Amino acid sequence: MCLIPIFSQIEGTAAVSLSLADLQELGLTDGTLMTVEASVYEPLSGKTLSGSSQTPVESTDYQITFMDINSKSYREGQKYTCYVSYS
Repeated sequence: MCLIPIFSQIEGTAAVSLSLADLQELGLTDGTLMTVEASVYEPLSGKTLSGSSQTPVESTDYQITFMDINSKSYREGQKYTCYVSYS
């Protein structure tokens, strides 16, 4: 397993972009599972919420984009639905 810290700390939102060449350099090829992990610290409550997800690496001619209609807030213990578009 290879850990790539993208951000040590962000304020608000951040975009992460990895090219197919970056993934291949890390040994992540078609069908390999890539794990994405994130932690969010909420200073008012002092809680840190963490989450992770796995997705297979696919080399396609599609671009996937998170849509602006996504909620900007996450509530602990509630379902969160994310909308994406592809082109």
